Formats: sequence, structure tokens, C-alpha cells
Amino acid sequence: MIRTRVLTVNVPPLLQGVLTGIAVENPELLMVGDADTEHMLDATASKQPNVVVLGGRGAEVEALLARLRVLHPGLRVIALGREGERAVVHEPDCSPRVINAVSAANLLHMLLGRMQ
Repeated sequence: MIRTRVLTVNVPPLLQGVLTGIAVENPELLMVGDADTEHMLDATASKQPNVVVLGGRGAEVEALLARLRVLHPGLRVIALGREGERAVVHEPDCSPRVINAVSAANLLHMLLGRMQ
């Protein structure tokens, strides 16, 4: 089975727990690490995720996203609001997709690239 490798960056502990719980219940997902801003690019290179989940808001997330898109253009990136209330899914060659009601079910779909 091919697993989707997930790296989290700047995700608050509560949301990290939610993501870990989703991964434990879904064998298609593998949490490969957690990084802070300073170590994001090194972690992305060494852990080779398919998906990066970014926690944060506004300009902070935009700056991180821009760096990832230049160095790792094939990644799916999920920018998750600090309280998990909103997400923006960035996929290669697609316009960003805003999700205003984040739930465990649609977060799973975002991680696996199955949003409709």
C-alpha cells in the first residue's frame, strides 16, 4: 500500500493531536514529522512528504507557502488556521481551494487529495 506522507509545520498541539488521530485511524496516512518555521525546508527535504500542513495566519503562512512552492512545486500544501476553523488547499497546477468548515472527515479528504 502506498501511504500519503504528512509533515506538519507550526501546527498547534491541539490540531496536531487531531491530525495524529486521523492518521492512526487511516492506514493510508503516515505522519513523518513536525517542524517549526526555521527547520521547515530541511524537514521537507529529509522527510519527503506528499503533503505539508502549515499552521498560522496571513503573511506568515503566505511566506512559508511561497518558499515551499519554489523549492517543492509538486507538494500538496494545506494552510490551516490556528484554531482549525478554515483551510486553504494548494495543489500543483490548481487554484487554491478554500474550506470554511473544517471537520475531521474533510481534513482526511484534504490530506488524501480527495476533495470534491
